[in-house]
Formats: sequence, C-alpha cells, structure tokens
Amino acid sequence: MIAAVTDSPEVSTASPLVTAAPPAPDAAPPSWSDLLLFSRKFGLPLLALILTLWDVLLLVTMMALMPKNDFGRTFVSAVAFVHGEDMYAMNESVPWWIEYTQIQLWNLNPPHFHLLLLPLAWLSNDTAMWAWLVFSAACLLLAFKVLLAEVRIEWTPLKRQLAVVGLLAFIGTATALVTGHISFVLFLLLTLAWRDARHGRWTRSAVALGLGLSVKPFLLMVAPYYLWRRQWKASAVLAGTVALCYLAGMLVFGIDNTRSWLERLRLAENWAWLPMNASIMGLLTRTFSPSLWYMNFGPLSPETIKAIWLALSIPLGLLSLVAVAPDRSPRGVDRASGLLLVGSLLLSPLGWTYYFPLALGPVLMLAVSWDRDRAAANRPRWTWRQWLLVASIPGFCMPLYGLEIGQPFPVSTAFFGSIYCWSLLLVWLALAIDGFRCYRRAAPIV
Repeated sequence: MIAAVTDSPEVSTASPLVTAAPPAPDAAPPSWSDLLLFSRKFGLPLLALILTLWDVLLLVTMMALMPKNDFGRTFVSAVAFVHGEDMYAMNESVPWWIEYTQIQLWNLNPPHFHLLLLPLAWLSNDTAMWAWLVFSAACLLLAFKVLLAEVRIEWTPLKRQLAVVGLLAFIGTATALVTGHISFVLFLLLTLAWRDARHGRWTRSAVALGLGLSVKPFLLMVAPYYLWRRQWKASAVLAGTVALCYLAGMLVFGIDNTRSWLERLRLAENWAWLPMNASIMGLLTRTFSPSLWYMNFGPLSPETIKAIWLALSIPLGLLSLVAVAPDRSPRGVDRASGLLLVGSLLLSPLGWTYYFPLALGPVLMLAVSWDRDRAAANRPRWTWRQWLLVASIPGFCMPLYGLEIGQPFPVSTAFFGSIYCWSLLLVWLALAIDGFRCYRRAAPIV
C-alpha cells in the first residue's frame, strides 16, 4: 500500500481553497486634474520666478543704458534747458547702434512734459532715474488699485497666480521696464479718465484724458466720444486742458524749444519698422520696406506705404466710432474706452507696445462682464469675443527676440515680426463685434 502511494504520479499538495495572488495592476497614468494640480503648485510659481528674473534683467538693462533710454532722453532735455541749451539738440542719449548702423532716437515728448522733470534736473543721472522709478511705481500701483476697485474680480488662488504670471509675461510690462518710459503715468491718467466717465464724472474724466492727450496726440481718437455723448462742458474742458498744457510749455520753455520739438516730430517716420511698433504702419513698413532686422516682400515707396496705411486706417477708425455709438450704458463707456484706445494704437504711426496697458481697465471689465453674462445665461460655451481675446494672449506674451523667428523670410516678417499688431487687431475685432451687437438690441439710456 505504501509502495503504491509512493509510485503514483506526483500530486499537488496545495489546498484547493488557496488561489494564486493576482498580478499587480499597472500604475494609472496621471489625469488632467493631477497635471493641473501639479502645474498650479509647482509650474506657475516656477514660471513666475523665471519671468521675475527676466523683468529684473530688463530693468537692470534700462539702468545700464542710462541716458540712452526713454527717461534718459527726457531727463537730458530738462538738464539742457536748465543750462540754457536747446532741449532737442543732439546729445549723448540720441545715437543708437543697431547691427553696426547708427540711428537717431530723438526725444519726441512736448516741452510741457518736462515740467515733471525739472525738479530732477539738478540731480545726478542715477539719482534722477531712481526718483523716476519710484514715481512710476506709485502711479502703477494706484492705477491697479483704481482698476480693481471697478472690475471687482472674484479672486481665487488660481486666478491670482494667473494674473501675476500674465502681468510678468506681458510685453507691455517688459517694454515699459526696458525703456523707462512714461507708460505707467499714462496708465494712471487713462484709468482715471475711464473710471470717472463710467460714473458720469465727465469733467474730471476730460481733465485726465486731456493731460495724457497733450503728451501723446494719438489719444485724440478718444475725444469724439465726448462729443457723441453730448458732453459739451467736458469736451470744452478737454480742449482747454490740452491748450493750457501747450501754453505752459511755450511760456516756460520758450518758442525756440517748441519749434525744435516740432522739427523732431518729422523724423519719427524713420522708426516705424522697429519691433516694438504694434501699429498698422509698423506692420506695413516692416513687410514692404528694407530694415535692419527683417526680410521684406519687395520694397514699396514710402508714399505707397502711407497710401495703403490711410486706406486701411480710415475705415478702421470710422468702424471704431460707429461700433461704440448706440450704447449709452456704463458698459458702453467700457466698450468705447477700450475700442477707441486699441484703435488709436493701431492707427498711430508709432503704436509702441509699452502703451498697451492704457486700455487694460476697460478691456478687462468687458472680458469679465462677458463671462458673467455667459454664466448668468447658463451657456457652457465661450463666445467668439472671448475666443478672440484668448487667441491674442500668446502674441502679447512674445518677447522681443521672438520677433526674429524665421528670418530671413518675408512671411515670418509679416507674421512673427508683427505679432503684436495681429494680437492688437484680435482685441479690436472682439470689441468691435461686441459693439455692433448693440444694434440688435435696445441699449439702455442712462
């Protein structure tokens, strides 16, 4: 019996109640929520740090270039006046070398602007620059305080992070820092003008706009809106503010300096090809005329380029005014301020990127209101207006060196070389579509 058992085939001694352990499942791939959480916790802070370092580098570059930056040119002019010299004569801040070619970047600010700088004229270059930076930073912070008090965004941690990253990546911020321009002062003035117009304080709004318009004449495109709204007193105050500014400039700085400034304005057309020019004229000049950085499609004469510019700009300007005409509600003021400011940059021969913040208040207010309207109507999809604004964001975040992508190639010149203009056109189109929608509904009269 034992032998029989021993000689039998091998039998498994495993219990039938015991089963083999199942193989370990593969690790699940990260979900979109996991990726978004990782980006929010680590990606956005890292990106903000990189952009902060980049903006600091731009600021240091501006300081190292002193007085060959926009503030330096105006400061040198103020110093020249104190010493009894021609404010707009050739000086150390004017010549610039680009690709072994010298260009002349003159001070184009009117004489009365230098009233701001006269108290600094007895200081050293570095001390005056630091005083200007502190003043500009104060204007920037006050402008944002006014803006955010109007828009009233419901802030979440993610929205705050995106806002900080967007501000640091914004080309308007970068170019304002690298030039030391009066962008933040103008930003405050135009934000105050928009805020006061929204609340029916048209006279105060006209004073703020007049101060900005007296320094940057391209803002004249906003003035007809005051006439359209039949704000006769505000229109008169606007004209009077501009006239008083120029009169003060002539009385303080003299007729000769005023004449010298007017002569310098005629030379500005030679700068239209520069990459920071986001206007239609800049796009045409880079695309159809020789320049130091860009390959063109074939040179056209300056007269032909100017004719094309007028043929495009006049209809665009008229469409801008017509689009803001029907709505007299507070949102109509937002639409008019945003569309006319964006249009003025497109139509100006020199629509520099550091002017982009000027329209930030009304454009942000409209973007937020569109999203609130969508949520109130329970519509899950974004509108064309919202998609156009989103499509403009990459261009507004393109650094200056990105404009040379694909060179030498004419198509790259027309697209990457003028991407700021295309982004500005997308914003203009979104605001214009919103404006023409008012013709399909009765706008409330207030």
